[in-house]
Amino acid sequence: MWNRAAHPRPVLPMVPLTYVVALWLASRYFPSAGPAVVYAWGGVSILVRLALLVRARGRLRKMTDG
Repeated sequence: MWNRAAHPRPVLPMVPLTYVVALWLASRYFPSAGPAVVYAWGGVSILVRLALLVRARGRLRKMTDG
């Protein structure tokens, strides 16, 4: 179940914003390696956000089980 108090804002919808920031940074600082930087940044950000989501769900499960 979605617990609004435990998760005040969703984690996964922030991923497109991360792509936009990565694209801007890549075009500004690494014009020759732009697409590779964007894909790497986006992939890492998705993994990090999934890890945070799993950790938060585990923490929530501990609170409700105990």
